[in-house]
Amino acid sequence: MARTSLIVSLTVAALVLTPSLARAKGQAKPTEPAFTTPEPVRGVRLGTVGTRPFQLPNGSRVDLAADLETLLLTAVASTPSLAPAEASSDDPCERRMEVRAAISTLDLNVAELGVRFGYTPSGETSTVTSVQGSLGVKIGTLAMDFSLWECERGRCTAVGASTATQATAGVELAFEIAFGEITTGPALLFNTPLGETVRKIMQKGMERLAASARIHELPWQAVVRAVNSEDGTFIFDSGARHRLKSGQTFTIYAVEDGGTSCDVFRALAHVHTVQVDTVSSVATVDRTLGSRSPRVGDLVMVRLAGSQ
Repeated sequence: MARTSLIVSLTVAALVLTPSLARAKGQAKPTEPAFTTPEPVRGVRLGTVGTRPFQLPNGSRVDLAADLETLLLTAVASTPSLAPAEASSDDPCERRMEVRAAISTLDLNVAELGVRFGYTPSGETSTVTSVQGSLGVKIGTLAMDFSLWECERGRCTAVGASTATQATAGVELAFEIAFGEITTGPALLFNTPLGETVRKIMQKGMERLAASARIHELPWQAVVRAVNSEDGTFIFDSGARHRLKSGQTFTIYAVEDGGTSCDVFRALAHVHTVQVDTVSSVATVDRTLGSRSPRVGDLVMVRLAGSQ
């Protein structure tokens, strides 16, 4: 009987202690907030669009280069994470991003005559110079390559690339060209359906490039504009207009003189946003890393959520 009473007492004690032990274990390893990686809009310089002059079936020689740059600007501006930007300085230490594009293949044919024109990586494909009037043209291949580059100290490294063609962009493959009226590159692009075709291919290629998994690694920064020492928060000059949200994680850096080399960035703290307005955000410190707290003028940069 005594043995039975002892077993019952131990069982009851275990049931009483187990919740307490569970709570103690939970307190020892609290769950960290689920912060997310910011995806701010990044300014990019636009390089020239690679192409080559070619001969139309009517004998005119055309060059699309200058007008392709206009179409590329529109395509970049339509992405959610990239925006065209002018050069801010000639400082070799400045980190910048560049978008480069090229039409690798522009192979068209006059369906009725079996005449090809344009070019491929192997060279120009034009074969005749006497076609006039309005004739049906079909796209054989129209392919474009796009790449995203990070440049610093005179060196550039590709961090993303994409390709788009008439097949992936879902464009019309056949249309008419009045060869008697088309004698220049701008006329070919803007007075025929070819321009809209190129525009859609550029948009598709830039859409794919902007979705690169390495976008978060690329240069972006904001500046601390105010510090509230009472509640430990601070304000920096980027917000919802730049696609920032609450609960995103950043690192604060102090900028130190590198002497004869470029500036040195010293990490001060890991932080996250607690309030995001149109052009500014309020953030709070999660973990200090340096010997001082963030100050006005310090830089805010993207931090990968979950990184140490």
